[in-house]
Amino acid sequence: GPDGKKVCEDVRTLTFRTGNGWRAIDYDVSITASVGAISFADTRDGGLGVRVAAPLRVDNGGRVINSRGNRNEEVWGQVAAWVDYK
Repeated sequence: GPDGKKVCEDVRTLTFRTGNGWRAIDYDVSITASVGAISFADTRDGGLGVRVAAPLRVDNGGRVINSRGNRNEEVWGQVAAWVDYK
């Protein structure tokens, strides 16, 4: 917290997979309050940011789609089971 006291703990699991012509990273995080209730504000990236190579950026011709069918800028701030960057 702002006063330096622990307010929560997390357990993270990252699973890296690859196949013929594709790679995937599954990121799972469980957050548990240490003392009392916690809440998170709505943010564009939901707490997970991924930097991609310049050619994958949307403004450089890259493409993003998620499991809900949102594309490019529509993906930001949306809940989805998966996101594909090409």
